Amino acid sequence: MDSLAKQHFEEAVELPLPEAIDRDLLLRLFLAREALASTAVGDGIALSHVRNPIVLHVSRPHNSSSSN
Repeated sequence: MDSLAKQHFEEAVELPLPEAIDRDLLLRLFLAREALASTAVGDGIALSHVRNPIVLHVSRPHNSSSSN
């Protein structure tokens, strides 16, 4: 990962977030995910990282296609 990509992730965790969010953990999760495979497509476009239940402090991700 290049230093510009890392800088973008570092800036992202400084955006307004709920107080309960562990910014260090969030950054480490972003960097770990990016190390698996880049989400960058090019021309300033990137695919978003999937939500992580650990970061959101939920027991399971919300399934928007379910009828509940």
